[in-house]
Amino acid sequence: MREEKKMSYTTHQSQTTDMLIVGGGVIGCAIAYELSKRGLQVTLLERGRLGLGTTCTAAGMLAPVAERFKHRGLGSFARLSLDYFSIWAEELWEQSHVDIELRKRGLFIPVGSAEDVQDIQNELQQTNTYSNEGGIDSGGIRWHPSSQMMKMEPRLSSELQGAFFLTDEGHVSPTKLTFALARSAERYGARIVESQTVTHILHKSGRVIGVETLGQSWHAGAVIICSGLESGMLTRDLGVDLTFYPVQGELAVVRSHALQMESVVYGNGTYIVPKSEGNIYIGATSHAMRYDRTVKVGAIQRLISQATCLVPALAEAEWIQAWAGLRPATTDGLPFIGPVKGYDGLWLAAGHYRNGILLSAATGIGLAQWITDGVQQMPWPVMTHFSPQRAQVRALEFS
Repeated sequence: MREEKKMSYTTHQSQTTDMLIVGGGVIGCAIAYELSKRGLQVTLLERGRLGLGTTCTAAGMLAPVAERFKHRGLGSFARLSLDYFSIWAEELWEQSHVDIELRKRGLFIPVGSAEDVQDIQNELQQTNTYSNEGGIDSGGIRWHPSSQMMKMEPRLSSELQGAFFLTDEGHVSPTKLTFALARSAERYGARIVESQTVTHILHKSGRVIGVETLGQSWHAGAVIICSGLESGMLTRDLGVDLTFYPVQGELAVVRSHALQMESVVYGNGTYIVPKSEGNIYIGATSHAMRYDRTVKVGAIQRLISQATCLVPALAEAEWIQAWAGLRPATTDGLPFIGPVKGYDGLWLAAGHYRNGILLSAATGIGLAQWITDGVQQMPWPVMTHFSPQRAQVRALEFS
């Protein structure tokens, strides 16, 4: 444990709260909402503008089976999270009057060759089994050969062998979800402060007592770090070395009111997500260790080409824009969620990679329950997989 940071409050303004959350993306806002709903005094600090980091660059897919998670615990946690979104949608509308645009209208996984049908089916069935014991039943995954597929979704290419249809999966608006969580948290008394860059975590005698920003100190009974890629920089100052890797992902947006698709199309390396007002998200590339948000022309060309092979009518869509986001990945592909050993009052919820939206409900609900019930009362056994204390990690295979 490193030497404690010397604290001088003579030149700093000081604020006090029960719970201090560092990071205003979807994860931080989810935890703020769930903690404030439980009656705790919550302050959330965001270094820039709320939800304008990784969150706003996501497509918002809710697809725990289509993701085909290799890790049993992560698949189970993802399905658990999906189940809470219907509850959230009603709660958040009541509190904030924001429609998070939850659309659970199914997802197609198109298959181009007969040889791939059995392999994909095996992967989906395996993922379905451990993503939720007793969750999606066998009827939730259905194979439709080309003729049946075209009746269900005539916009898919007739050149395909067919498609698997996952009945329970869908998507949500990441920006509206984050805004609804933040506004609802404020309705329960939470304080959200933007343009506050946290520089240090304050601690005394093995206990975290707050954080320091430029010109201000914030005291709290507990501190929860939800700062994505920057989370490791803050914990490193305490001698807690947690490694996060940037994975850049590019995404394109087109518009077509004529297409009128309802379901997500999740191809090999390409997804197509129909949004409101005729907008359609096409994503996403994956570039490990690329720490920039520049969009490459060639990458967008490849995405559009792959998407139009699946849905030919996309070639007639109107171009809107493209962007790139940085996903916070860990070396073993699992998020860090839970208390940090060696420092009472310090919690972590970061490293959700490209599944921050999907995992936000279970992360927010699970961590809030864990904090309020006490550090020894983990709500779900599956959360042991995400402990910041896990000693050994395997290399994450980036696609």
